[in-house]
Amino acid sequence: MKINIKSMLSVRCIEIVRQILVKHDIPYVGVELGSVETMEDVSPSQLESFRQSLVEFELDIVSDSQEVLIEKIKNVIIDMIFKDDESALSINFSDYLEGK
Repeated sequence: MKINIKSMLSVRCIEIVRQILVKHDIPYVGVELGSVETMEDVSPSQLESFRQSLVEFELDIVSDSQEVLIEKIKNVIIDMIFKDDESALSINFSDYLEGK
């Protein structure tokens, strides 16, 4: 199950989300900026307690498809800015977005 998370902007946020997943006994495959991939479906009650823990760190679960797209674009921008690859900054931004 993929869970999209709003306002994940740094490596620190990734670590916080990992700690919250462990705290709520939610097995996961991976955590990256903006999303978590769990090993199995998460129950609604477990998802709600996970969401409440996220809110304590000013993070939240995103379910609206338009918000998911906005978060993905924000994460691509962050990745582009902080990436060590200079070639990412030399191409047209819309082309870079399209490639992602």
